[in-house]
Amino acid sequence: VDQQSYSIAKKVYDKLVREKESKGYKSKKGTSSKKKVVDVNTANLRIAVTPQLCNEISEEEVEAYIQNPEFGMQQKYDGRNRILIKNGFNTTGANKKGIVIPLDKDISDEVMFLPNCILNGEDMGDYVMCHDIISIKDKGFYHRDQALKLMIEDKKYLKPVYTAWTEEEKRKLYDKLKKENAEGVVFKHKDALCTQGRPASGGS
Repeated sequence: VDQQSYSIAKKVYDKLVREKESKGYKSKKGTSSKKKVVDVNTANLRIAVTPQLCNEISEEEVEAYIQNPEFGMQQKYDGRNRILIKNGFNTTGANKKGIVIPLDKDISDEVMFLPNCILNGEDMGDYVMCHDIISIKDKGFYHRDQALKLMIEDKKYLKPVYTAWTEEEKRKLYDKLKKENAEGVVFKHKDALCTQGRPASGGS
């Protein structure tokens, strides 16, 4: 099989696996690229937490957000939306619909050493790109962003998503991601509180 055909087939395969796992399916031992997962029965298990979702904007609107110092900008990673919960001696993973998903053991072990919290990020397979602490309800995004980076700065499998705040930082990151044909970027207002679901229109 030539490299181009393999790449196309692999992309289709990975997308199908992500779709099935987001619905609560688990790969049988030996059929998944995951080395280790926490062994839990995920059938019909749900949590009462869902992530904050974004509204799409056009590329023509991007410039205004780049220039606005009130908005931070993060890369949108091409992973699986993942909620990570640390509660006492328990760790739980879930998808954006609140369906419980087994976690890679390395990821689960690192979550175990965190204070009680709920993180949201993108599961990239062997690690999670974390972009917010959604259990902090009374503080704006800038505060949560700083707290997240302090919380997981020394972790190997939990990685903080870089947030560009100045116009220069945002423009540099945007141009870089555009050249790389990345999935997208997300803008968040520094004072935006974390609420579940997607706003009806606009949003911070």
